[in-house]
Amino acid sequence: MIEERQEGEVYRAEVEAVRPSWVLFKMTWHPNWKVRVDDKLAPTVMLSPGFTGIAIPAGRHRVVCRYEPGWWKVTLALCGLLIAASAIIVEHLAGRKGSVTPA
Repeated sequence: MIEERQEGEVYRAEVEAVRPSWVLFKMTWHPNWKVRVDDKLAPTVMLSPGFTGIAIPAGRHRVVCRYEPGWWKVTLALCGLLIAASAIIVEHLAGRKGSVTPA
């Protein structure tokens, strides 16, 4: 490991290996972790005990790890907000219909 740093949710490292090796990224493995080695998308594997690993060839390399949630998470979040807003509107309208003004 030559250098490593974190910038928000992006993890960067510069590594040098004398032979083909594995880089262990100490975050729980998930298929949405995207890793680039020298600006090329690299496949990830689960290394024991559940961390993310990347194979690298011999030499010096730049490794960038970034979690990229799938499009469905954004869609689910928007649907949740829509349902919550609908429930608030329905509750508000039901409250207005049920209120009686004293005579």
